Amino acid sequence: MLENDKTNILIVDDLPEKHLVYRTILEEMGQNLVCAKSGSDALREVLKKDFAVILLDVNMPDMNGFETAHLIRQRKRSTHTPIIFLTAFADEVQTSQGYATGGVDYIPTPVVPEILRAKVRVFVELFRMRQQVAHQAIEQTKRAAAEESARRSAFLAEASRVLTTSLDFETTVRGLLRLVVPSLGDLAAVSRTEGAAPDWKCEFAWRRFGSDEIVFTVMSEKEAPNDQLRKSHDRTLATGKAELLEDLDLPHPFDGVGMPARRICSSLVIPLPARGHVFGALTVARCDREHRFSPTARRGSGGTGRQRSRQCPLVPRHPGKRSPEKRVSGHVVS
Repeated sequence: MLENDKTNILIVDDLPEKHLVYRTILEEMGQNLVCAKSGSDALREVLKKDFAVILLDVNMPDMNGFETAHLIRQRKRSTHTPIIFLTAFADEVQTSQGYATGGVDYIPTPVVPEILRAKVRVFVELFRMRQQVAHQAIEQTKRAAAEESARRSAFLAEASRVLTTSLDFETTVRGLLRLVVPSLGDLAAVSRTEGAAPDWKCEFAWRRFGSDEIVFTVMSEKEAPNDQLRKSHDRTLATGKAELLEDLDLPHPFDGVGMPARRICSSLVIPLPARGHVFGALTVARCDREHRFSPTARRGSGGTGRQRSRQCPLVPRHPGKRSPEKRVSGHVVS
């Protein structure tokens, strides 16, 4: 809500002369005054607009103020709209009934102009503050979505460049892994099947603990650990469906003795298809519980427990950050 936007104030009274009095008192506030001559008229207005405050006469024919307030409270958007009761007769029983039906205050009539304006002004300012906070939250959400979209587009553009730079498969795999670690995960692997045989070998990349160094190693199917991550990988090769594993608690397979123990918390396995055949898979794992994958459930895929087959947007955690040239296993990896 902009600073100069008007808020709505609803005045409910069956007497036209009362409307004239209240409008005369409140019009200097510069807000939008809406008048209703009955409880039914008030309910129709509440369905059409949001109000900063409702001034509600207690003693009206057909539907009195308490009944009207009770029905106003049943509408979700007006559940917390402040209601000030206006009445010439406010005994203890009637006051209790008013608060029980959602009233926030009583003003005896005839009203004192200064008191009415002061109380209405408080609720108008509170309403404006709530609207401003809601507007700011919406704008922040839009900015976050735009930034995420930009990061995703930049990542996809870089991935496309990496995948088309070289025709050599080994070079392409290294480039893809270097792009994934550490921007998308702490550990990544690309596996590929060997010809028509079910055997596969897998190239891993991970960030060495406490540094930005990216380390590479190759494992065969027989050397890879037989854990949940391995089983998820094998299912993806067999079914061609991506799998997301959440709430994992697996040891990092490459942390050495004496190093702080990192635990794999979540992983995503994506099939790599070509010409209608799955020739391998990309696995991305994270050790930080604060950075989870952002999944959108994919129908038609199985899963048990905390393992589910899902489509998962990959959003870089550190957009634009690329690993520098590192010396790994005795040779320079560019």
